[in-house]
Amino acid sequence: MSEGKLTVTVISPEKQIFSGPAEYVNIPGTVGYFGVLVNHSPIVSELEVGILEIKSDGKTLKIVIDGGFAEVKSNQIKILTNGGDVKENIDPKRAEADLEKAIASSSKTREQDIKKAKVRVLIHKT
Repeated sequence: MSEGKLTVTVISPEKQIFSGPAEYVNIPGTVGYFGVLVNHSPIVSELEVGILEIKSDGKTLKIVIDGGFAEVKSNQIKILTNGGDVKENIDPKRAEADLEKAIASSSKTREQDIKKAKVRVLIHKT
């Protein structure tokens, strides 16, 4: 780890979504977004469906996450998510189609599916 940097790892059951350094991370917690800088106090938090922002070297990487948990400890952030992907891997047209499909659905997971689809649409508007 570089001096004055965080080490961030984002993992889903399917793959490692991201691993690398950061100066700042904005995390979607269940009671709202929270930011993490170097030397942040240790914390474990449940996560909501949302957009994770990782800032490093003047650039911001945006990742959709489908809930999960975050652990912050000793300048390391470990994000275990149920699913997600980086902005560049999410097709905006497919995201719109998935949102329409979720809205029309009557499945038991309809509300959660709508929330996930909305975040995938939103990431391309930020």
